[in-house]
Amino acid sequence: MADIFDTAKYILEKSGAMSAMKLQKSCYYLQAWFLVWDDSL
Repeated sequence: MADIFDTAKYILEKSGAMSAMKLQKSCYYLQAWFLVWDDSL
C-alpha cells in the first residue's frame, strides 16, 4: 500500500510544483476519494 510520501510524489509528478498547503489539500482529498471508492467508511 502506498504511503503519504508516495502519494505526494505522484501528485507533484503529475501537477508540477505547488505550495505545501495545496499539496496537503490534494493528499487529503485523494485519501477521502480512496475511502469512498473502497467503501472503507
